[in-house]
Amino acid sequence: MTMNTHRSLARVPITPYTLPSSECLAYNKITWPLSLDRAVLLVHDMQNYWLDLFEDKDSVINPVARLLKPFRDARLPVVYCRGERAQTRFERGLGLTVWGDGLNAAHVTEHDCEIANAVAPDAESYLIEKSRHSAFFKTPLEELLRKMNRDQVVVCGVFAHHGVMVSTIDGYMRNFQMTLVADALGDYSEDEHRFALKYVAQMCGSISTVDGIEQALFATTG
Repeated sequence: MTMNTHRSLARVPITPYTLPSSECLAYNKITWPLSLDRAVLLVHDMQNYWLDLFEDKDSVINPVARLLKPFRDARLPVVYCRGERAQTRFERGLGLTVWGDGLNAAHVTEHDCEIANAVAPDAESYLIEKSRHSAFFKTPLEELLRKMNRDQVVVCGVFAHHGVMVSTIDGYMRNFQMTLVADALGDYSEDEHRFALKYVAQMCGSISTVDGIEQALFATTG
């Protein structure tokens, strides 16, 4: 078996790039008007281990922190997901082959696995652990959303074309209205970031911006 180890087994620093913004709204073929009775914010994998890859991690942290405020001000549910350490190499599965040890690497600390302080969960937040890219895969996320009667999921965090996109596809297949916040996501590059937005907009969800979400929630709350 051969594989490309250029990035799969190495922590390559992510150089700053221009975040996609309102121009990405042109990708949409559908949008979901947000409702206070239906909306949830999903903060995806904002762990120190991943954020430390960014040479300018504030470029990801600050928009997510800004997005958290209107959800918390409106007392809307905020759900965090984070990757968990595999208990065994068997549990790591093919992720071990494709990505290496990841969070199970010997040098990874508990601090690395925690969500960054600037966007950390508060007492009202929900936190789920996940073992694969999707926040829905073998987690209580779908059950939690059903119990809350919430079917609109606004997604921010990292990485846009990895876990974020896969979670969005998975949510769509479970009949959740998924929205990616273009300028509150991070990725390895602008091209990969935009790839995720274009794919989601054409196949399974909608794209918005931090400004757009703020305006939608303000309009709803009056």
